[in-house]
Amino acid sequence: MAPNTTLLGSSLQEAALVDQWNSFFDSEIDELIRHVRAMLRGGTPYNKAHDQFIRARIVRHLETVENYLAKHTFLVGERLSLADITAASILGGAYTSILGKAERAKYPHTIRYYETVVNQPKVKDVLDGAQFVETAMQYVPPQKEQKPKAEKPKAEEEGQG
Repeated sequence: MAPNTTLLGSSLQEAALVDQWNSFFDSEIDELIRHVRAMLRGGTPYNKAHDQFIRARIVRHLETVENYLAKHTFLVGERLSLADITAASILGGAYTSILGKAERAKYPHTIRYYETVVNQPKVKDVLDGAQFVETAMQYVPPQKEQKPKAEKPKAEEEGQG
């Protein structure tokens, strides 16, 4: 890495903040998003109460990010850091699945931040902006198989009983 890069922070304090934000997005947001998607796609059994509980936790974490980004352009310092790239990658995954237009409307600072990060010249080629979903993924119960109708004995069909 170039000695003048700020991707890992420009001081020990900023480096610690980069690690903190990376950990927060990875363990507190991405892990929950992946769990919800696994339930919705049938990778794990669906439980409505658990789905609602996890989504509420995601909302709480996104509100924390939203409040922070109301006063900051980037997560650490005044320049792009690894924390921003991590966050944008995770947010992009959420915007293409469980955060539809209605959910995203609650986080204007986070959307502004995401678009700022993915449109950075050195990031744009790698983190191509997500195609936002209109509506959030929801659970769709599997279709029950239709049991084949039992065939009537020939005697009944011919009126011979």
